[in-house]
Amino acid sequence: MGLPVYKEMAESTKITLNCVVKENPIEGQFRIKIDGNDFICDLREAIRENQRGTFEYGSLGIKLWSVDIDLGNNRAVLEQLQNADSTVESVTGGIRIMEGFRKIRLHFNNPDPNKIHLVVQAVQNWCDVCDKGSASKKTLNKHKESNTHDKMLDRERKAKNPPSDPGSDVEGFHDYDEGNGDNSISLTSNDITAFNDEIENLGPGRL
Repeated sequence: MGLPVYKEMAESTKITLNCVVKENPIEGQFRIKIDGNDFICDLREAIRENQRGTFEYGSLGIKLWSVDIDLGNNRAVLEQLQNADSTVESVTGGIRIMEGFRKIRLHFNNPDPNKIHLVVQAVQNWCDVCDKGSASKKTLNKHKESNTHDKMLDRERKAKNPPSDPGSDVEGFHDYDEGNGDNSISLTSNDITAFNDEIENLGPGRL
């Protein structure tokens, strides 16, 4: 008599996730039924098995975002999501799921069946600068030629190489004006050249 109870308890941890593929969110919709106590890495593998024709590069090449999108009246959102220059975060407010050894139920606890829960994207055509993917290598190359990519690349370069203090000169040298507290006088390269010429004109024995 106890066995059916244990079986029912085991099945109660199963959840169903409504998923869309980032590159084709209108037609690329599918469902995954999985144990909420499984790990995110198990979810990636289940998605790869479910969509073998779409995700050919292994489960580690799948990026996931948890989202909260109504199943009905969402075409405008999905069309915007499909745009190669749009990110999941900017369109849906979704949260990137990264930790493979985190339990699924910590991200999806009693998911609403009338919602889209998960955006899925393969990473074989991924732009690390913009942290976004493209549907094909051709689309990725086109994205890398766009103003959006150039702006992100410029921002990344500035973050890695902040400008030096505008009040300092190259190599840390400073000019001192006449009348400074230490009575130092600044010399330009022309001043030094003129001084050397004067020394040469004096001739030997006159210094």
